[in-house]
Amino acid sequence: MKRIAVLNVLSGMGKCSLTAAIPVLSVMGVQACPLPTAVLSAQTGFPSYYCDDYTDRMDAIMEEWKKMDFYPDGIYTGFLADARQADKAVEFIEQFAKEDTKILIDPVMGDNGEEYPIYTEALCEKMRFLVRRATVITPNLTEALLLLYGARRAHVLWKELSLMDEERLLKKVQGRNFQKSLIRKWLLQELIFLRERIIRRWET
Repeated sequence: MKRIAVLNVLSGMGKCSLTAAIPVLSVMGVQACPLPTAVLSAQTGFPSYYCDDYTDRMDAIMEEWKKMDFYPDGIYTGFLADARQADKAVEFIEQFAKEDTKILIDPVMGDNGEEYPIYTEALCEKMRFLVRRATVITPNLTEALLLLYGARRAHVLWKELSLMDEERLLKKVQGRNFQKSLIRKWLLQELIFLRERIIRRWET
């Protein structure tokens, strides 16, 4: 049975993170090997939640796994609370990934044109480093813009893109700046898919 190391938070309330990843991977016939980055009373979309940060405990778990000669077939990173936790994810990949290890990075930083409270430019820079190591990345539109441009420029672009029709979006994505991005094709698909939702948000 293939095994995937899952670096993510465990939330008591909210269908996300480890509570979602573990059953999905299990149904796929893959053993999920969770490495909690934090334990939360509820996911961060709730107005109030308690967070027990596991950053300082991640090293101890990693040391025990090294004793077991654990080398997963895949590594999946999700919610990382800050740049320090992102550094731990980098360390994990350096210690446990082999040449053929598949790495999926979900650069959780924001949605709907806004950053999450955890966002810092330092975290974003660490995410840029992580995605360079990835086989697959899964940013939403907001996170893609943050990765490409940082928060200030991402806000400007989000507002501009929300006012464009599909033809103008296509021209924008085919422009020189977007062509430099490896995620250009994905970004166009995401822009078209989310166009109506973005427009509705800015009209409210």
